[in-house]
Amino acid sequence: MSVPVRATVAARLADALSGLGSPAPGAAELLRQLTVTRGPHASLTLATAALPAGAAQHLRAALPSSTGLVRAVEEGRRGQLLLELEPVQFRRDVLGGIARQPDAFWRGALTEVAAGEPALVEFSSPNIAKPFHVGHLRSTVVGNFVCNVLAAVGPAPVRLNYLGDWGAQFGLLSAGCEAAGLDAETLGDDGISRLLEVYIDTCRRAETEPAVREASRRAFHRLEMGDATERRRWAACRRLSLDSLRAAYQRLAVTFDAFDGESMYPASKCESVMTRLDESGALVQRGGATVAVLEGGGEATLARADGSTVYLTRDLAAAEDRYRRFGRRRLLYVVDAGQAVHFANLRALLSQLGHDWAGGVQHVPFGLIRGMSTRRGEAVFMHDLLDEARERMLERQRASPNTAHLENPEGTADVVGISAVIIHDLRQRRQRSYDFSWEAALRPSGDGGVRLQYLHARLCSLERRCGVALNPEADAALLVEPEATALVAELARYEEALVASHDQLEPCKIVTYLFGLANTLGRALTRLPVKGAPRAEAEARLLVFHAGRLTLAQGMKVLGLRPLERM
Repeated sequence: MSVPVRATVAARLADALSGLGSPAPGAAELLRQLTVTRGPHASLTLATAALPAGAAQHLRAALPSSTGLVRAVEEGRRGQLLLELEPVQFRRDVLGGIARQPDAFWRGALTEVAAGEPALVEFSSPNIAKPFHVGHLRSTVVGNFVCNVLAAVGPAPVRLNYLGDWGAQFGLLSAGCEAAGLDAETLGDDGISRLLEVYIDTCRRAETEPAVREASRRAFHRLEMGDATERRRWAACRRLSLDSLRAAYQRLAVTFDAFDGESMYPASKCESVMTRLDESGALVQRGGATVAVLEGGGEATLARADGSTVYLTRDLAAAEDRYRRFGRRRLLYVVDAGQAVHFANLRALLSQLGHDWAGGVQHVPFGLIRGMSTRRGEAVFMHDLLDEARERMLERQRASPNTAHLENPEGTADVVGISAVIIHDLRQRRQRSYDFSWEAALRPSGDGGVRLQYLHARLCSLERRCGVALNPEADAALLVEPEATALVAELARYEEALVASHDQLEPCKIVTYLFGLANTLGRALTRLPVKGAPRAEAEARLLVFHAGRLTLAQGMKVLGLRPLERM
């Protein structure tokens, strides 16, 4: 969160250090190194390792006298300086900043320092002509977080879904439709299911029947060459798929600025890339296929023997096109860790093509989910997974005596179930593969999405029922209990967690912070009643709980959750 005290102290530290005569960190660097100390005391911590020799002793003498904000400078643990702050001003800064800017309280000097270049983020990117597969869950959830955290700290990125709407699978689907006499243009609401049946049957036959494989190859080649019949069939399959995908994304509260697809980059659109690489001497022939020789060593296929392009060729054309369309020099690809070599090749070839922005191509890898299944067996499609989460939450709501009367219990259960699945995923380190557990994901106590939603709803209920109106100017000096001052310090740590999560594109940083905030809020809710307290104290307590709810909600939104007001 934007804590003015932090920026002021960083500036005073820089001034004090500048007089030492030896190289010292500036205010921006110090701003990143200052951390709010957890617990009931108002203080900042600074690692002495980053300071020049003699700086610690100099600061202990100079800093308290240069500003009334720092009351004392002491030796902390593990080679740190502890800067004790004026507690009332610290509380007023933190709570006032949140109350006055509920939609941007976390933005300030630290986020300005951390904000990076405008980016384009490619994520989710399912294959079409089949239902949304759960294999794309992590790309969707992690990619949504990446976009949210970039927008929270710096400029909002372009959110791009790069659909798998091209390639050999369309040859299989087209050949299957033709063999089955199926007209994709006339399919109704169950069209995706029918196309899936055809695709699975054709894939099975292609394994043992060379004629099916050849028919599929010819069908895709005709599509790449612009055959009108193949294009109409492809367009119908794409339309059916997009309708189905948009419904799933709406349920997940995930949005995109653009739905692109591999189909935008057929062979004709890749000719320029191929010509320039050939002119540079980078292309050679290997068994009829066209292969690029990488400057750093190794080779990468760009076209098959029949002239059909491959994924890497289309990615090269797509990267150039995106730079022209959106002007973003930073291109992020949220794709599983198994594609590391592909993106290294993409970056290398863009550099060989002379693009000075090639270094901005960044693979954001993630691990795999194991064991994701429903009661009916292995979960294959996204709607099966989300339906399962909703039904399990509905069962728990009906069995709990504490469930409030809700106008839309199914809708509430859907949001809570999805929250549980998202947090169960994002609490893991991004590159770690993990085993999915329904019991762990939907547990109402402990660290999970259900608990975060319950806590947010509880804080909303407190604000509705406490009998005190919110006063943004309530006297923070009355918050003297350790539970209250510890909560203020925890709120002040949000911007640190946000920036750390942003710098590493690591959602578990915010998840861990929110679990810690939930624990601190829980202790404060037990110890600091609002209803029945003297009015001035009640207003101060309501203000700190209100600030806690806003901070909790903002963190949840960055992770892709929709905070509920009633449960």
